[in-house]
Amino acid sequence: MPRLKIVLPALAMVGSLAAWPVYAHGFGQRTELPVPLGYFLVGAGLAVALSFVLISTLVDISGQPSYWRHNLIGHRWSRGVLTSPLTLLPVKLVSVFLLGLVIATGFGGDPSPLLNFSPVFVWVIWWVGMSITVALLGNFWTLLNPWKIIFGWAEGIHRLVRPGRNLSLARNYPARWGIWPALALFLIYAWVQDAYPKADVPFHIATLVSSYSVLTLGGMFVFGRDQWLRKGEIFSLVFGLFSRFSVTEVRVNDGAACQECAVECRGSDGNCVDCYPCFQRANDREINLRPPDGGPGRNEPVTDDL
Repeated sequence: MPRLKIVLPALAMVGSLAAWPVYAHGFGQRTELPVPLGYFLVGAGLAVALSFVLISTLVDISGQPSYWRHNLIGHRWSRGVLTSPLTLLPVKLVSVFLLGLVIATGFGGDPSPLLNFSPVFVWVIWWVGMSITVALLGNFWTLLNPWKIIFGWAEGIHRLVRPGRNLSLARNYPARWGIWPALALFLIYAWVQDAYPKADVPFHIATLVSSYSVLTLGGMFVFGRDQWLRKGEIFSLVFGLFSRFSVTEVRVNDGAACQECAVECRGSDGNCVDCYPCFQRANDREINLRPPDGGPGRNEPVTDDL
C-alpha cells in the first residue's frame, strides 16, 4: 500500500501530460461570465482563503469532546415521528423508485439530454442537491441510499426464508485496502462528471448507474452491508464527510450496541457519533442538533484510510 501512495500520483502526473481538451460539468451550452475573468478569479481565490480563515477561527481543534447539543428524539412523539418504520418506509420507497426511474428513462426514455429525466436528476438534483443538503442539515444519504435499502430488504426476506442464515458472505475486508478502492471509484466518477464528453447521454448514465448498482450490491454481499458502506461505497464516504459540517448528528450511548459493530466506531474520547449501524441497534440513542463546528472538531484517531 505505501507503494501505491507513490505510484498513483506519479501515474496521474504522467497522464496529465497526455491530456486533451475537455468540456467541464457534463452538459448544457457554454456561457460567458457576467463579470471580467480577473474579477472572477480574484473572487474565487478570496472565497477559498476566507473559508480557511473561518475554519481556523470558528472550529474548535482543542480536542474537547463536549459541545452544545439538543436531542430531537428526546420525547416519545418526536422519536415516533423521526424513527418509526412507518414514517421511513414511504421515504425509502421513493428513493428506490427514483433509482429505478433513472435507469428506466436512461435506457428507454427520450435520447435527448434536455428532454430526459436522468441527466438533470443525476447531475443537478441528486449530486448537487444532496451535497448541499448533507453539508447543511445532516447525513440524509444514510437514510436515502437506495442500494442500502434494497440490500436491507433482501436481507429481511432472506431471514424469513432461511432463519438464522445471513445473506452476506461476511468476508473480512482487507485492512490494507482502507478506502483506496472507494477513492479510485470516486476519481472515475469525478472524471465522468467533469471530463467525459458523453456524460449527459441518458443511455450512458443508465449504464453507469446499473454498473455501480451491481458493484455496490456485490460488495455488500461479499463483505457485509455495513462494512462495504463504511469502506467501499463512494457516496456514503463523501456525503459522510460533507455532513461533518452540518448541524445534526446521531449519537449512541449504548455500549452494548457498539460491541457488535463491525468497525471501530468509537473515537478517542469514547463517543460513538455518526455510526449508523450502531444507531439502528441501540436503545439509548440521540439525534442531536449541534453547532456546525461539532463535526470537524471531533476528537478521533487519524488513520491512513482518508
